[in-house]
Amino acid sequence: GRQISPIHSTPEYGRQLRTISYILSQEPPSSGGWTKIPVTPAEQRRSEEITYSISCCDFTIAGGKLLKNQFLQQYYKNGVKFLTMFPDGTAQIFYPSGNLAVIIVQKKENSGYICIVQEDRSENPGIQAVFESSGQGTCYHPNGIVWINITIREGHYSDQDGSKVRTWIWPNHLQKYTPTVSFKPVFVSLNQNVGVRILGQDKVAISFLAMGKQAKINVGTKVEPSTNHHPWPKHVSEDDLVLFASRIKILKVFAKLHSCLKFSSNDQWTKIQLPSYISKHALKLMDLCRESAVSAALDKLIMSIINISA
Repeated sequence: GRQISPIHSTPEYGRQLRTISYILSQEPPSSGGWTKIPVTPAEQRRSEEITYSISCCDFTIAGGKLLKNQFLQQYYKNGVKFLTMFPDGTAQIFYPSGNLAVIIVQKKENSGYICIVQEDRSENPGIQAVFESSGQGTCYHPNGIVWINITIREGHYSDQDGSKVRTWIWPNHLQKYTPTVSFKPVFVSLNQNVGVRILGQDKVAISFLAMGKQAKINVGTKVEPSTNHHPWPKHVSEDDLVLFASRIKILKVFAKLHSCLKFSSNDQWTKIQLPSYISKHALKLMDLCRESAVSAALDKLIMSIINISA
């Protein structure tokens, strides 16, 4: 422990100040003491306000919904196990080869489920998709590049090079603004037995079909705001904001070049005024940043791109 030395002050303020003595060994961490108990990451996450509720996940085998809290096993015609389902909702689906295809496990502290899809390999199988009951989900291309990524708020679809092909915002009641572009269904085939179908935020399904056996796992989420929920602000992706800022910068460069061609004198160049539409674009960009509640770092980056002091 370390003892803090007395505070030396001028006579004018000496009567108001006192010596503070503190020894760590005599002040163990406690809720009411001077030494505070450090907050763990898990506690910090729990302390974050969640103002919406989520319901999710049902399991269907060959068109018939399974009863909950039951133990079930099914087999292929060749005797290889097809499915094992446990009373706690966890489950395993196997390829006809006997390799594990899909596994559903519980998260810690009964906080939901995780569904994992892996390729048909006996050794070091690659992960092809991961979905959580919290609304998060990711599918991967065979080369490991993210194919589909969804969150409680939005989603995107990328090609094999990682370039985004489609983006969307879920039309739920958590948003302050209703998306202007309606969501279009997404269908992908992870391999010859497993596919993913996305019809909406609450209609995300992993389908499995092999040797006459089929199963469907609904990993979508139904989201409902609570009474104390404040609608999320308008959301624009960071990439789009940076691209918009870069476009404004390019427009400024071309406008200055065009003016320089018109005026040959250096004195006149310093008096050149930019077209009003560029200023309007910059104001619109700043409004988008404010409505999207971007981080201070991103705001500073965008302002530096368009040469406006933050």
